[in-house]
Amino acid sequence: MKTEIVKIATLNKVNKYCLSDPIDTSKCAELLIKYPFINFILLDNEMNVIFGFDFIAYFEQENKKEIEVIIINNDKDALILAYNYKEKFFGFNTYEKLIFINKALDFFSISEIYKKTNIDISINKDLKNNLKYIIDSNFKDSLILGKISLKTVLELCKWDENDRELMIKFFSKVSFSKSQQLNIIEMLEEIMFKEKSNIDTIYNKLNIENLIEEEKPQKKIIEKIFSYRFPAYQKESDLWEQNIKKLKLPPNISIAHYPFFEKKDIELKINLQKAEDIQKIVKFLKTL
Repeated sequence: MKTEIVKIATLNKVNKYCLSDPIDTSKCAELLIKYPFINFILLDNEMNVIFGFDFIAYFEQENKKEIEVIIINNDKDALILAYNYKEKFFGFNTYEKLIFINKALDFFSISEIYKKTNIDISINKDLKNNLKYIIDSNFKDSLILGKISLKTVLELCKWDENDRELMIKFFSKVSFSKSQQLNIIEMLEEIMFKEKSNIDTIYNKLNIENLIEEEKPQKKIIEKIFSYRFPAYQKESDLWEQNIKKLKLPPNISIAHYPFFEKKDIELKINLQKAEDIQKIVKFLKTL
């Protein structure tokens, strides 16, 4: 390992070690001030950039011609060093973690990757079989922005390409939790199998695009898909609404059923402005 002053124009910004996608120069100035004695540019013996792609882009924006770099020898050490530097100073999005895993598998066993890094992704057979496709596919932007979970991506890898593309766009428009995404996929798979249909047909039949335009559409979309997948739920829901209307509840009282009627529990919510109103509410409830 040695330190040298080199011209930026001589650096090889090849993809061999790059873990940054997208390149982010927004933190560079702050990091250079905060850690003045750390060299953020690491090279191998062939002048290939190991770490510092973001900083090189920053220095180029600042019209800097020469920079101090550290040159190291071992490819295996280089990749792990790039991972540790990036984790400490920039952090990883899910897509970048997949880029690292894809590169690391050329040098290390799965157990070694876990020992040498803090990677929190399960490197199983399913991921290994789909890894190169995921990296090169349209999943990229959604993974970078955290719009879609890796488990959801792996499930969608099993789908027809057209159906998969529509779901990527769908999850990019509306944010769902990881469990909600998987639940939606499971229900849609069951509907497709039952109706021998595709996602586009179901998407249009349920008017999903219109629901997306509403404020906080997540609950409405899930209920719409659920009620279509389970017609008995829709009947139960309609009957519930009819019975609630018959009660003629005052505006400060609301009643809700357990999600999807999975339990018989009922939630009663009462908003009171003063303690004296409690007695009035008790009398009202006795009339129900």
